[in-house]
Amino acid sequence: MIRHKVNRGHGIAVSGCLRVAVELGADVSVVLDAVKHDPAEIRMLVDPILEGKADISVRDGFKTGQKTFAAFSREAIEKLGISDEEEVEMDEEILRKVELEGLQKADVRHNVLESVATKIMRKPFVFFGLPGLILSFSGASLGALLLLDFLLGQEFSIGATMVFLLTLVTGVIFLCAAGILNAILNLNEHRKDQVAKFG
Repeated sequence: MIRHKVNRGHGIAVSGCLRVAVELGADVSVVLDAVKHDPAEIRMLVDPILEGKADISVRDGFKTGQKTFAAFSREAIEKLGISDEEEVEMDEEILRKVELEGLQKADVRHNVLESVATKIMRKPFVFFGLPGLILSFSGASLGALLLLDFLLGQEFSIGATMVFLLTLVTGVIFLCAAGILNAILNLNEHRKDQVAKFG
């Protein structure tokens, strides 16, 4: 672990880590925010570099005012002239340097299916919990009506009973899915907090 005795800012911290990575013989160095970015995506980010398709790989492009998830090849770090004393910010400035040095950049972006899955994972109670509650309530209401009809001696309806069971079971499944996904999300957030706290 590398620590500065005084806080010299994010840019100096990034440049220092990149230089040390090169000195230690790393072929690829990755810059990410332990809280905002998912370490599980590192492999996807470094693959274009390991396959020789790019010198620098960026997740979802450079976003002004936001910390960028990016990977650099050893050659890219050396050609960009990154030193321990020079601030490195993942923004349009470094993109211009990449183009000036003739380095290849890969922009790894979310596809539509991945974006939908990400949104669902981040809000499980909205996408699963709410529909689950509605379906469970509807199923329970239908079941109550069927029970009332049965007690009043009405004719037993197989179709209505099947709808009742299907609605209720689907609602319960949705609620269980919401609970499980929310637990996974909370566990992941806790892990990121621990990483940010203890490095």
